[in-house]
Amino acid sequence: MEEVRNRNISTLMTIHDLSLAARYCDKFAMLSNGELYAAGGPEIINQHNIQTVYGVKVSVMNHRGRKLIIPEEPLNYF
Repeated sequence: MEEVRNRNISTLMTIHDLSLAARYCDKFAMLSNGELYAAGGPEIINQHNIQTVYGVKVSVMNHRGRKLIIPEEPLNYF
């Protein structure tokens, strides 16, 4: 990602790890039911949006100047 930033080019990336996305990306789009729910900078990565879109309660913390998203309860995939 540093190389992309240094060359001043754009990259489109799909990622579901929000902590990783918050670390490397400067613009975000959150989709819900196939529709754009929120778009913008790091400010859209917040508890309300994450719970609304993903149905997961989380804590959003700042750690060394970066957002860290931590689920508050176990995720049940099965």
